[in-house]
Amino acid sequence: MRHKRLVITGSAIFAALAIVAGVGLWMLNDAKKSEEVTAETVLAAFQEEDNGTRDVAGAPAPGIYTYDAVGSEAGGAASVKVSRDIPPQAKMIVWQQPGGYQARLLYSKEHIEEARYTISDEGRSMNWIRTKLSLLGSTSDDKFDVSPEALWIPADPQEGDAWESSYVTGDYTTNYASIVTGTESVNVGGTPVDTIVIERTVVYEGSLTGGWTDTFWWSPELNLPVKIGVVGESKQGLGVFSQDTELSLSSTEPQVQ
Repeated sequence: MRHKRLVITGSAIFAALAIVAGVGLWMLNDAKKSEEVTAETVLAAFQEEDNGTRDVAGAPAPGIYTYDAVGSEAGGAASVKVSRDIPPQAKMIVWQQPGGYQARLLYSKEHIEEARYTISDEGRSMNWIRTKLSLLGSTSDDKFDVSPEALWIPADPQEGDAWESSYVTGDYTTNYASIVTGTESVNVGGTPVDTIVIERTVVYEGSLTGGWTDTFWWSPELNLPVKIGVVGESKQGLGVFSQDTELSLSSTEPQVQ
């Protein structure tokens, strides 16, 4: 994966929660927990799914990136809704693939955002997305091909540049509108990193409604966001999910072993 939505996010919540009104106290207490993923777990996932692709132009270096995290998320239905803080660290796993890369952002064991990107002369475009969310005893793991591919970041974004993307998944449409609002130097583990600040609004139409504001502090040198802000709410049927979080990269060097 404010994107929602990733980087790499980016950037969209696609959770349709099956909520039972008579939820037991034990389930409510469990729903308020958000468990941090361990370094061993993400390292094993990186190594297991790494196909050995390296040196893809425009792709971030493969490996595991750690983000310091603050904020909370909430979900449920009209009768039952719980809020939980996210763990103090999030992990992003990056794999390079021929012509692009894949990024999996793990806010926690209960919340994963993932996307695949194609890199071309136009820029980087999102071609596949995934959201896995566990809440109130229910787990959704939604995966969608993005067709047509949605331009995520143009090849050479400059202040004032704006672009839009739209795609249909099932019975709802996701609409993105992005603008480069400026530049900023961000301290990453004691190293100043030049970034381009991109603000994106995400609006849903159809069975899924609501909207998000995502903000990315994008590093052209690292080819990934060094800060990610997500705030918004989406609704589908009786289910509702909201998020207000910010992630800050703790080191420019990914873990690979």
